[in-house]
Amino acid sequence: MKDFLRPIFAPFIVFVLPLSILSCSEDNNPIDSHHGHEKSSHHDNASLETMVELGRIEEQGVRVELYGPQRLQMGYTELRIKLIEIATDQHLHDAQVEIHPLMQIEMDGSTMMHSTPSEYPAVHDHEDGSYLNPVVFLMAGTWQLEVRYQHDEREGNLSFTAEVHQGDRLKSLTGTDDQSYFIALITPHYPGVGKEDLELAVWTRESMMDFPLATDFSIEIEPYMPAMNHGAPGNEQPVLTDNGHYRGKVNFVMSGEWRINLKLVKDESTLAETFFDLMVE
Repeated sequence: MKDFLRPIFAPFIVFVLPLSILSCSEDNNPIDSHHGHEKSSHHDNASLETMVELGRIEEQGVRVELYGPQRLQMGYTELRIKLIEIATDQHLHDAQVEIHPLMQIEMDGSTMMHSTPSEYPAVHDHEDGSYLNPVVFLMAGTWQLEVRYQHDEREGNLSFTAEVHQGDRLKSLTGTDDQSYFIALITPHYPGVGKEDLELAVWTRESMMDFPLATDFSIEIEPYMPAMNHGAPGNEQPVLTDNGHYRGKVNFVMSGEWRINLKLVKDESTLAETFFDLMVE
């Protein structure tokens, strides 16, 4: 990969912004977010397959289009980029594309900023011409999404503004090893009764600009239904996969509110515990 695609940032004062809820504009330009990717579950709502155009910028004869969910929330978020040559209205295939998220603020003449996990290099979908680059928004607020691309001899670096709302599919916690962990529930989205594919991913924080995937421990899950005071058999514990995520299965034996309790375990010691609450239809 070219040097320009490596995340290079000038020195900044680093800080943590408070959580806030901001509005998000609507658009009606759909794109299939699961084209070329296996659906996580037969119960997933069809609305999750539809992305909208969040913005477009024209530069050096190329139209760069950003797609994502209509309402951006904290957690694991699929974003897609399309590169279209304006003169021919043709998609630019086999480019190198990366999204670098930044949150910043001006205070007393200084620029303070931090980043968040971003899964690049982007995966190219030849059928619709888009490049998939999931981003994990760690907090609500205004984000700048720097899109960097290279196609043959043409290079670009431009920025979109995104408003991100609070969400309940991301947990931030500190382990017994004093390390920060960020756990994202990727699937299921809208679970139904029965076995559902479960996908989780975990990141650590090495700096305010660097959030590597955490792949050196195991995850233990246990579904629990608080209202009925029981769990469920037939679950498959998540295991590490090639993309650095953890995948398993969770069995919901009846509809209602469920809690997925989970533990991060390393060397037979529990580093951290948390949970995700889901409504099962």
